[in-house]
Amino acid sequence: VRVEAVENAYGGLSKDNIEFTINHIPVELPIINSTTYNGNPQKADIKDSNYYVITQNNEYTNANPENNPYTVKVKLNSINYKWEDELLTEQNTQERAFDFVINKVVNEDAVKQNITDAVYLDKLGKFTLPTNDFGTWSWQSGNDTKVGDVGTQIHTAIYTPNDAVNYAARQVEVVFTVLHAGGKFGGGGYKVSGG
Repeated sequence: VRVEAVENAYGGLSKDNIEFTINHIPVELPIINSTTYNGNPQKADIKDSNYYVITQNNEYTNANPENNPYTVKVKLNSINYKWEDELLTEQNTQERAFDFVINKVVNEDAVKQNITDAVYLDKLGKFTLPTNDFGTWSWQSGNDTKVGDVGTQIHTAIYTPNDAVNYAARQVEVVFTVLHAGGKFGGGGYKVSGG
């Protein structure tokens, strides 16, 4: 902005052009918090402010498709405002798009991760996995798979949700301590069959 100043000093007049730089008002970027699927339509928890208005904030019923967040759009109220991350640039993007994420529900069943009473020739189906109404736990290699040789063995339990769009699958490694087959004897140990 250029203005003309008239100065009366010592009985004389002088005219000078004075140049002002008017800076943009910086506007803080809104924070769009993610949420978790709850079975109801949801939209981003954001409201209009003194500096911007929400131009797009749709309701969504399902969790986001993989790596594809929903979009919220926000527009500045004036060309005199500028997003704070653009202050030092030539950019002045009045309307911005922000990601809005509805996460899948993560299964929190407690899976026993150390099994110490497995015996050689036992099958995985002998060892109970959690149950719930939203999916199924199973042994990755199948219930008829044997626990393996004596010593430490690792098997994977998998959780398959009924609704894979809104609930996350899960895998848990379970450590088995496999004992010799045969009857117990003094000291809580196991005797090898025929030994």
